[in-house]
Amino acid sequence: MAITRSHRWLQRTSFGVLMVLVITSTGCAPQTDPQQYGKILQEVPRVEGADEPYRLPELEESATGSAGDAAEPQK
Repeated sequence: MAITRSHRWLQRTSFGVLMVLVITSTGCAPQTDPQQYGKILQEVPRVEGADEPYRLPELEESATGSAGDAAEPQK
C-alpha cells in the first residue's frame, strides 16, 4: 500500500506530539527528600592503618617463572 501525503502528515504529526510529550515530561519525577541524601562529612575520618602501605605477598619463584622462560620455545 502506497503512503499518501495524508499518511505522511499523520506520521510526522504523531511523531512531533510524541516528542513534545517526552521532552516536557522529563521533569515529572518525584522529588527526593533531603533527609535521604545521607550524612555530609566535613573532614576525612581517621582510619587506623591507612597511612601504612599494603605489603604484597611473597610469591614462589616456581609460580612466577622468570622472564627468560617465556622466550624459550616449548619442546
